[in-house]
Amino acid sequence: PYEPLRTVARLDTIFINFTLEGLLSRRIDKVEIVSPTIYVGEDLFWYVDYYRKFAAGEIHTDLDIPAIAAAGMGNPIAVMIAAETVANEAQNSGGAWVVDTLQVHAGKLVLAPKGVPLPGFRQPFPFSFTTRLAEGKFDAEFEIPPDNYVLEDVKLEFRGMHGKVLFNLPFKTKDNNLNETFWVDQIRWKQIHMEKAHLSVTYDANGVYGKFGGEAYEGYIDGAFDIYNDTTYSWDGWISMTGVKGTEVTQKMFPSYFLLDGKINGTVVALGNMNELFQADLKFSNSSPGRFSIVALNDMIKEFSPEVGAALTDQITRIGLETLRDFDYDKAEGEGRFYGREGTGHLKFLGPVGARNIDVNVFDHRWKDEPKKTTATITSDAAE
Repeated sequence: PYEPLRTVARLDTIFINFTLEGLLSRRIDKVEIVSPTIYVGEDLFWYVDYYRKFAAGEIHTDLDIPAIAAAGMGNPIAVMIAAETVANEAQNSGGAWVVDTLQVHAGKLVLAPKGVPLPGFRQPFPFSFTTRLAEGKFDAEFEIPPDNYVLEDVKLEFRGMHGKVLFNLPFKTKDNNLNETFWVDQIRWKQIHMEKAHLSVTYDANGVYGKFGGEAYEGYIDGAFDIYNDTTYSWDGWISMTGVKGTEVTQKMFPSYFLLDGKINGTVVALGNMNELFQADLKFSNSSPGRFSIVALNDMIKEFSPEVGAALTDQITRIGLETLRDFDYDKAEGEGRFYGREGTGHLKFLGPVGARNIDVNVFDHRWKDEPKKTTATITSDAAE
């Protein structure tokens, strides 16, 4: 149903181990595949699902299973499925070919939802596994060795990432997916980082679905995301933080605007596509007392410093601005909604010396279109 020339898998070498006695009894001891490359995407899952239906007798053809296996010897997925199918037939008929062990060395998994590597995930994941085909089961768990992965396009870095992949070939179930579980020493996005993190990802024909979590700034952050295999890779997701100290986070994300010194709880829920953010809703509250500082007032305060002007009015203005800039709070909360690069929000702080209520408006000042040339009629009053 997709582009017929897309690559599902590539294979360098296949070794078939057998004995004369085994051949006489229609038995293969081991099929060994070296350096296969599997492209994880909608084509792969369609391919696997097709063979599941074929093996279940839902699709009929004049070709027998050994012929299909021979035709697919350049494709490790075809070999896996054909091997499992003949194993199943052996239990029912007693006369089909049996494959005892399937072994894969130096394999590579490429994330390619539409047949080409996903932008930012061009580095394949290495894997190897050995499994026994018995009792109609195919258990393939791929071990991914520790390494560093950098996604330049989104400024995301995974340091010391390792994990495992479970390939669910659906011979007896309706599931048709690939599951990855990772452990990461550190995840960095721009200057923000998370330690002792975990990441689980599931791929199927419709998209990519993930969950993550880890320690960050004396607290904990977790979240989930869904990326769909449509033409624009639409997505949705959420992030939750508990007991996270906001000092370093706000210093790095909003260095010229404000500083929030204290622990906070919060959530962000968003959706969009690869080109734009449709909507994002955020909400937070404090979990400890702290201080809120409007860093954007620092330059204005410097203009009224004693070194610049010693006038009494200047010093009164400076004191007023410093009072406005810094506020110690016992309770803080805020919420906001953004559409693309624009949005609105509200911040509320309550402390020993009073309260602060701040409305936030964010505008996109980028020049988007050429100014339209219009012809206007000038009245006599305007002309004068």
